[in-house]
Amino acid sequence: INRAGEKIAPLEVDGVLMNHPATAQALTFAVPHPLLGEAVAAAVVLKPGATASERELREFVAARLAYFKVPSQILLVDSIPTGPTGKLQRIGLADRLGVVANVPVDDHDRTPPRTPTEEVVAQIWDEVLARPAAGVRQNFFALGGDSVLATRLVARLREQLAVDVSLLAFFDAPSIEGIAAAVDLLLEAEETSAL
Repeated sequence: INRAGEKIAPLEVDGVLMNHPATAQALTFAVPHPLLGEAVAAAVVLKPGATASERELREFVAARLAYFKVPSQILLVDSIPTGPTGKLQRIGLADRLGVVANVPVDDHDRTPPRTPTEEVVAQIWDEVLARPAAGVRQNFFALGGDSVLATRLVARLREQLAVDVSLLAFFDAPSIEGIAAAVDLLLEAEETSAL
């Protein structure tokens, strides 16, 4: 899978997913993506009686692999399609399961920062990308960002706001609005735990 120039071996992701105690079967596959070329997705069959959420499985993978290898979507399915020989069918799985890339960001957006957190994120964003975003919903990658710049942006957020935003949270919502929402949730959680 070629995700924005980063090469991902599906078998490596399969292996990590299979190490989760609730997983009976896992198959990682490519989903065409308009900005990244391909996104990583996976189909998982849970063991009888076992429970696990998509988020739990994604966090399990994120703790063991580089962030760009973490599936952006994990589908919990009853079975994974097989070919005539009984072999799991990775190629074309996105079409067979009806999976499309998650691109929840408007690249034509012109909405300026509306909150103090969005203003801080926008300032760091402008410095890291060396160009301002036209709007808070624009996609970081569509404006020229890559995994190295994403890492730099997250590090700057940690320094300036003293919050531990994960790269997984960044990749889930790579916009000023999305990152600011993740930061606000972390700040709220810190305030609640301090009480």
